[in-house]
Amino acid sequence: MKIDYDVNSGSIAIPQSKTKLVLLLLSSLAFVALGLWVIHNVSSTEDLDSWHRWKGLIAGFLSIIFFGGCSLVFLFMLFKNNPGLLVDDKGITINPGIFSNRFIPWDQIEKFSVQRVLQTKLIGVHLKNPEEYIEQQKSAWIKRNLKVNYKSFGAPLSIATNSLKGNFDSIYSLLNNRLSSYNQI
Repeated sequence: MKIDYDVNSGSIAIPQSKTKLVLLLLSSLAFVALGLWVIHNVSSTEDLDSWHRWKGLIAGFLSIIFFGGCSLVFLFMLFKNNPGLLVDDKGITINPGIFSNRFIPWDQIEKFSVQRVLQTKLIGVHLKNPEEYIEQQKSAWIKRNLKVNYKSFGAPLSIATNSLKGNFDSIYSLLNNRLSSYNQI
């Protein structure tokens, strides 16, 4: 579904897409089930040597842990009614699921870029002073993730649009147009 946003509108709240979240939740649960199946098959097969048995058990448990965590995040997001992204005259507020909202004022944003991780497109948020923004974070976990993003993509923050209503191109265009409007003031 293509949604066009009015660039001149004062505040635009882009909600989470419940349909996309349900699909992400079901996909995660399928990988949890796959992990359980691998563990069951590896445990019950006597033809495998201990090394292959351990590899199968580790892969199964990692699948359950990672995708089980993803399932919890998607489940939480399904029942949360906050918008996934808020764009207004002051800046953008990214609502990354279970973590706190991140407000970034327009005067701190240098540009937006397209980032690719496997088959997923993300919107990179390049800041004018990224090191300063990273050091202001109180959580060591968040600081570490921002540093990794900055080192890998040149942008400490990314916006995942795969759980938002609308499509990537419309949201990317909206952000670039609003940043351009702000910079002309």
